[in-house]
Amino acid sequence: MIVRRGSVLGIIIASSVALAGCTSTEFARIPYTASEAAMAEIPGMSNVRFYGDTSASVFDSFTTSTKGVAVKTGPVNYLALSGGGADGAFGAGLLHGLTETNRRPDFTIVSGVSTGALMAPFVFLGPSYDDTLRDLYTGDLGAGLIKNVNLLNGVFGNALVENDKLGRLVSKYVDQTIMDRVAEEHRKGRRLFVATTNLDSQRSVVWDMGAIATSGSPNALSLFRQVLTASASIPGLFPPRLVSVEAGGREFKEMHVDGGTIQQVFVAPDAVLFGEQKDRPFPQLKNLYVLLNNKVDPVFQVVDNNVLKLGTRSLSTILKREVHNNVQAAYAYARRHNVGFHMASIEADVSEEGSNTFDQAYMKSLYAYGIEQGKGANPWTDAPTMSVRPLASNRKLTAQK
Repeated sequence: MIVRRGSVLGIIIASSVALAGCTSTEFARIPYTASEAAMAEIPGMSNVRFYGDTSASVFDSFTTSTKGVAVKTGPVNYLALSGGGADGAFGAGLLHGLTETNRRPDFTIVSGVSTGALMAPFVFLGPSYDDTLRDLYTGDLGAGLIKNVNLLNGVFGNALVENDKLGRLVSKYVDQTIMDRVAEEHRKGRRLFVATTNLDSQRSVVWDMGAIATSGSPNALSLFRQVLTASASIPGLFPPRLVSVEAGGREFKEMHVDGGTIQQVFVAPDAVLFGEQKDRPFPQLKNLYVLLNNKVDPVFQVVDNNVLKLGTRSLSTILKREVHNNVQAAYAYARRHNVGFHMASIEADVSEEGSNTFDQAYMKSLYAYGIEQGKGANPWTDAPTMSVRPLASNRKLTAQK
């Protein structure tokens, strides 16, 4: 998602209370069973996705070889892009800064969740798309995503933001050329993964975007865009994506929403991160990079004593703890297998003033801050920085025109 969660959680909470009991028949769905869900496949496309809680062997089959696709040789650098809403401007800026100083690694595998999913194709394709990322996070189109939020849309529809603004944003930036270039890199053995949440099954689904791109299906571009949009679709704010599938000769639709609903960063299934297998799922993995489009440190704030602020702050705290757990699991995995660990995040003392309103000036400032960090002496840390000390003050970013 491009929208920072803290700015919209209160809206969703308020609307949920106000709309309790209200239903609409316009969005009725075809029911299906749990057994059908377990067998569901994308029509005309095979082996383009796996569950985020799958086995190590299944994950291995996606990260190494697939039929007719090369296996990448040499050291593997893996970049995991987190959720974080409007703070994705930080990640876009940091990568631009690394490009300017010729210190940007060549990433063999890139994964993205939520706002990280929107970034992922352009990061995967390399520095020539730095300007596209800048426009995505600092331009007028992104800034208009959450304007005109209307509670009545929730009464008669499935989202508070109407007219599918997010879907149109993705379609503008992701065209056939982008998908074809992803396909080309996939054939070289590189991998691009994007995580969504299957809300029906309450499971994370990881999509092999290169496999979609190379499928030859006439629906490939549509699904490619649909997955990116779903990963960034905050439930209740943006419409869910209904993905057409089939099982046992029967067609129905799965409901997919924001990948960050389950996890903020995807590196590998739990069976890999916490398993006891002797071999890594990709034996040539040399470095694991985690780019957090948010803060990992607790941020002190005196919370207003009302239901809206309490709910918003509580959910924000849950998400922050989720980031902590995701990062610690990735770090433990890297240490266990002698893999280099590198993490970048927004420093705790950076002011968030303007972030909750999805302010364009704030995002431009955060983008400039990311460039500064990317060009700095130490853009990455080699271990999670999990300070719990409350800050005396916040450092305001310099406004950028």
